[in-house]
Amino acid sequence: MAAWLRELQWEGLEGFLVAEWRVWRLGAAGEGGGRLAGYVQSEGWLSEVVVAGRGTWCRPTRAERADL
Repeated sequence: MAAWLRELQWEGLEGFLVAEWRVWRLGAAGEGGGRLAGYVQSEGWLSEVVVAGRGTWCRPTRAERADL
């Protein structure tokens, strides 16, 4: 988690910090889903997305082209 997220002055921060990380997949749904794309943690209006196999930056659009 980015350090600055822990410093937000926001009433939902406590809930965000304990929110469960969910697996994010691309491709066909079904048992096992598609390819692993990353992980998402959300609370209210705030979501943190960790893109699998990427460094510190990934294009915010066209995730299916990110060579996941």
